[in-house]
Amino acid sequence: MKKIFAFLISISIILFVLLYSIDFMAKDISYYNNFHRDYKIEKESGLSKEWIEGASNSLVEFIKSGDKEVLKNHFNKKEISHMEDVYKLFKLDRIVYTSLFIITLLVVIYKLFKNDFLFFIYIRKYILIAYISVISFLGICSLFFSKSFVYFHKLFFNNDLWLLDYETDLMIRILPEEFFFVLFLNVIVLSTVFVFSIYIFLKLKDYEYN
Repeated sequence: MKKIFAFLISISIILFVLLYSIDFMAKDISYYNNFHRDYKIEKESGLSKEWIEGASNSLVEFIKSGDKEVLKNHFNKKEISHMEDVYKLFKLDRIVYTSLFIITLLVVIYKLFKNDFLFFIYIRKYILIAYISVISFLGICSLFFSKSFVYFHKLFFNNDLWLLDYETDLMIRILPEEFFFVLFLNVIVLSTVFVFSIYIFLKLKDYEYN
């Protein structure tokens, strides 16, 4: 039973790290600016650097606050409606990863109080197994990212507002599919750093248990 519980907490940690990393990257304006510079979005989109930066800032602000007023100077009604659906996903994301963090923290405090160090040894063993399984699945998704991207939208959106038109919807010009692919890769890298940091910490603490 202890092993099963430790495995479930390991999954909880991994899901927290992944979901938090998604939220973190989506609100990181430096990522937007670096992407637009590296992929020459100003030239490709035909939009000015000032407009792109303003639109990016408004997207980040909306993802943080959900205030659609910040989008009205840059995007049309269809794009704003889609972003309202997107914000609902981010709200759910934050609720889930916050809940996972609280549950995990309470369990860790309880196990420390009980001096149940064997539990943390199990966590150290299972967290890598679980993460490798998750990262393998995400790796497969990355190989077929275009199809995975479409399936994701069909799964989480019950309308076709996400099907933007390059000619009329400026959002798709500054957030092409490559934007989400690179963001996806960054989330994997960031999550990997987090998980391995946790593993190394537990590995070092293991000496104290023994």
